[in-house]
Amino acid sequence: MTQKAISRDTFRTWLADGEELAVFDIRDLAVVGYASPLFATNLPVEFVESEIGRFVPRSVVRTVLADGGDGAAALLAEKLEKAGWANVFALEGGIPAWTAKAEASLPTFDTPGVDFSLAVRDERNTPVISAEELKRLRDAGEDVVVIDTRTVAEFSRDHVPGAVSVPGAELLLRFKDVVPSEQTKVVVSCAGLPRAILGAQTLIDAKVANQVSYLHEGTKAWTGAGLELETGRTRVYGEASAAALDFARASPDTKRR
Repeated sequence: MTQKAISRDTFRTWLADGEELAVFDIRDLAVVGYASPLFATNLPVEFVESEIGRFVPRSVVRTVLADGGDGAAALLAEKLEKAGWANVFALEGGIPAWTAKAEASLPTFDTPGVDFSLAVRDERNTPVISAEELKRLRDAGEDVVVIDTRTVAEFSRDHVPGAVSVPGAELLLRFKDVVPSEQTKVVVSCAGLPRAILGAQTLIDAKVANQVSYLHEGTKAWTGAGLELETGRTRVYGEASAAALDFARASPDTKRR
């Protein structure tokens, strides 16, 4: 370990000690999602040197850089030290080391989201479907649409085959274009749980006529069942039609705002 690197345990202590701390996940936006350390801001490696002052105006603030395990953070920490940022450190081993054998209490960006979404699920009894059940529906020729509520970049990296990319904030706006028939079964997916649960419950609260459920553990469960994911921008939402706009405006969920 170099002088400009800290261990996973040290970093975890820093996250909880209450002292001033800046954290940057310097991986590319396309791969950032789950497992980012709590309080981390995504600042891709190529922008760190030029942009760090915008996020950390005082160069004395403890700052941790987490990379994808490729050593980029350590190189940056050394460069920034020469530029006057003496308290910048690399997370040893990056995100792979951070998540290795991770316990349930690991303080990551998605921890609050998981807790909140599980509370929503338990309170509202949000319907759920397993990867195996979804595959059986498809194999049987059922009319079913899978909506992936992650960012387009995450969707492009991998997704359940045939899924449509509609980031969560766009669900109601794009719904009627993606799901024109009220008889279509709708399955909301993400990489794990939070965005899928909240997306499915949002549609249910909006009183769509369709049968809606979320895919338990999303793409993680799909590969866990021995099934292959699809890659690329295969089916991405387009401009909202007039019918889709009218549907979104008429939604009970929208009217409450």
